[in-house]
Amino acid sequence: MNLSILLFASVFLLLIARLRVVTVLQPRRQSSTSTRSGLIGIWFWVSLVWPVLFKAVLGSVLALYLPVSGSAVFVISYVPSIVIGIAIFIVALGSRESFPYVPAILVMAVVIMPILIFGVVDIGVVGAIFMIVPTLLWCRALSVDVLNWPRLCYQGLLVLCLSMAVVFVVWPEAVVETCRLDKCTVAGQVLTSSITGNGNFLGLCVALLSVIAVYRQHWITVAAVGLASLIVIEISGSRTAMIGLVLGYLVVLGIGNRMSRVVALAAAMVALVISFVPVFRVYGLRDYTYRGALWMRAKELISESPNVGHGANYWTEHNAYRFSSNYAAHNIWLELGVAVGFFGIAVLVVAAVWALLTTDVENRYLASALIVTTVAVGFLEAPIQPYRTGLLPFLCPLILLLCSSGMRKRSVDTSETEDPAMKAIRNQNVLAGLTRDGAR
Repeated sequence: MNLSILLFASVFLLLIARLRVVTVLQPRRQSSTSTRSGLIGIWFWVSLVWPVLFKAVLGSVLALYLPVSGSAVFVISYVPSIVIGIAIFIVALGSRESFPYVPAILVMAVVIMPILIFGVVDIGVVGAIFMIVPTLLWCRALSVDVLNWPRLCYQGLLVLCLSMAVVFVVWPEAVVETCRLDKCTVAGQVLTSSITGNGNFLGLCVALLSVIAVYRQHWITVAAVGLASLIVIEISGSRTAMIGLVLGYLVVLGIGNRMSRVVALAAAMVALVISFVPVFRVYGLRDYTYRGALWMRAKELISESPNVGHGANYWTEHNAYRFSSNYAAHNIWLELGVAVGFFGIAVLVVAAVWALLTTDVENRYLASALIVTTVAVGFLEAPIQPYRTGLLPFLCPLILLLCSSGMRKRSVDTSETEDPAMKAIRNQNVLAGLTRDGAR
């Protein structure tokens, strides 16, 4: 099957989904703070969509004509996000209805900890610090309605797929390569990028966006977006993203329904279990397309410094193995263990639990689906690296913003400002035996 047919089929399916991109909940009215909360929408585009668009698509075209250095990729990809992040922090700082957001502060502590212990700072570490900055303060004026996140993610998916299809037609040599040992598709070709080295980055981002995009959507939208995402992930050659997409969908479609919640919980447990498999099993050096060698080396490093790890960039700077794919340990727990040790992992887990327990029910559902997808792809990749601008630097702040958007300061009376749709959701959950903080 021709790769171009698959690409344009994904775009066509997303356009079909556009006809039904309406939530199963009633529309919400716009609040008076929509202008300031629009900063979060801008952050989404410059922090998530733009870096993916540049690194997976446009950067490859640019590399055909100009040499593109690593520092140039960083500046082009992440400086816009840093600027908007600082603007969000300043707006929150100037608001009377803002206060420190504890989960984000815990994550920032993990980011800063390797600097204090090992004294190593570079552009990637500084970038990671600024990526967390917009999440440090909860601000009511900057809170985004939970139902706006699926809309943003759908639009991001459409832009990415359409851009890839156009570039494939005009500059196919920039984004396509023939099958290789670890990457092959039904089309006999695979999407690639001269910036990232393969299509994994694109596939993982599509999986994460897709899981959010189908939340509380009509079944036609779910089917169209899901099939389009499967197509793009298949031609990107990312089997890891396929695992994350399937488990993430089981959670996001089932967690809000009492009858399907058992399936969602089972999917979450499967994601957690498979993510730990590389930690406890012994592998040969060639297992899982040479990931076995990376995993065994990571375990050796963790045993040398189990409590605080070796620092944010130790793996990339000091890993003596001969593999070019050494940007990470290719497992979420092993990567975190090498960098920040058991203590850093424990703090991140506490931050995640804290964020989930202090947000509204609907935000908790959506954030849980995103976290399950993240843990699932963590089986073969390292999606969470909050201490440096690694594979998916937007992921940690995205989870924090998603949770903080559903948070309400207990001393603030929201009865007059809360949207009718959110009231309806909460009333339904109360009738189902739920409170604002979950099941009791």
